[in-house]
Amino acid sequence: MEKNVSLRTASGLFILVLLTTCIIGATFAKYTTTGTAADTARVAKWGVTISVSTDSLFKNTYSGNATGYEAKATVKSNGTHVVAPGTDGEGLNVSSAGVPEVSYKMTIKLNDTPAMPSLMYTPDAGSATPYEPVKFSVTSTVGDATTVIKGDMDLAALIKLFDGDNTIIEYDIDTNKYYVDTSGDGSIDGAEKNGGTNTCPSIQIKWDWKYEGATGTTLNDELDTILGNSAANVGVSSSDQIAIPESITVNGLNYSITKGSINTDASLDWTITATQID
Repeated sequence: MEKNVSLRTASGLFILVLLTTCIIGATFAKYTTTGTAADTARVAKWGVTISVSTDSLFKNTYSGNATGYEAKATVKSNGTHVVAPGTDGEGLNVSSAGVPEVSYKMTIKLNDTPAMPSLMYTPDAGSATPYEPVKFSVTSTVGDATTVIKGDMDLAALIKLFDGDNTIIEYDIDTNKYYVDTSGDGSIDGAEKNGGTNTCPSIQIKWDWKYEGATGTTLNDELDTILGNSAANVGVSSSDQIAIPESITVNGLNYSITKGSINTDASLDWTITATQID
């Protein structure tokens, strides 16, 4: 009996020793490693502004060659902007400014239904031909340096250049420089990125209606006169209107005029957009 009690007591003590050893081991024997991480950021700066000026594109008064000490007005309307043979203008003058932290491109779109004075004429034994006397050129200016992007364009060519997708100016955040599509092909290629400027270029639109100064009547003179008389007929009673010929003869050649094609209005409307480059 005493032997069994002794065995039970020894077993209990052995179990108690094991439990104590486990508790002590769990309390004092373990590895631990701790790491932390943090970061902060803000929105990249945009702040791009676009400057546009069209006040001088069309006028109601134009001066011809200087006479004496002052240039005299050779074209003057009743206050409405006009265009005429021998006149020209420059405007738009698009540029941008700001301190962006992203690259971006600038595009220009000619909106709605732009118009320029025009008509259709057909020479004998020929096909219908458009006559549009106002021609455009687009230039880029940085400081005193001016580069012609495209010149001698009709309205259709101007619409194609300013279609809203073609990149006109690009700002590269990596080089902190502005680049211009000097070829007018709608993109900034490698050759055009060889230069660049730290100042945003200004894009100008120039137009002119050439004056025929040579002696003798030309086809352009006759067509210009038809446009001018058609403008004079606007708002005038039919009994007082100037007759517009259905055909003209110039230097022995005959040309028929498509009366329904005559337009005497000049209208241009742009949207200029700066867009981040991804």
